[in-house]
Amino acid sequence: PITGAKDSQKGMILLTRRALYIKPSGQKPQRLASLPEDIAYQHTEIISDLQGNIWIATHSRLYEYNTKTMQWNIHNEVKQDICYITMLKDGRIICATTNDGLYRFDKGNMANIRHTAPITDGIQSNHLEGLFYDDEKDILAIFYHKHNISVSQMNRNAIRKHHIQWQSRGYSNEDVIALATTPEGHILAGTED
Repeated sequence: PITGAKDSQKGMILLTRRALYIKPSGQKPQRLASLPEDIAYQHTEIISDLQGNIWIATHSRLYEYNTKTMQWNIHNEVKQDICYITMLKDGRIICATTNDGLYRFDKGNMANIRHTAPITDGIQSNHLEGLFYDDEKDILAIFYHKHNISVSQMNRNAIRKHHIQWQSRGYSNEDVIALATTPEGHILAGTED
């Protein structure tokens, strides 16, 4: 059975428990490679980078399949509890972990961003739940469990914490579970409550 799928420039990327496939438009799926290990029963996130390499994030590992060399790279430097992966418009890959901050991959170089919000807000690298990236504005939002969101303008490398506020209730301390942008440029946040 298919455990993950993602559209890419070369076609639909399909993932099963044991193999990686590509399905070009109007063609049958083509097997690219066996997975380095069985990833059954794990939530997966899939992206394709600017070089056409395929990144697969499971809860416990980050895998990168190099489509030129046809080799897997397992990024063991990324701690377990991976919750999300995304690619910025400049090609950098951002991987979020629940309790170890963000990992940024830039042309083969890796950096662990331990402080994902100002220290004064009391949130460092803990309680991350997900990411939202708006490529038009180059804004990355980081979701925290029970601690709202941090927003980073990636071209400025500045991160600010934002609270979601209801006029009648003051600050909402519930989980932000979804973000979306409007045509007018506003960011809408959906909370658990």
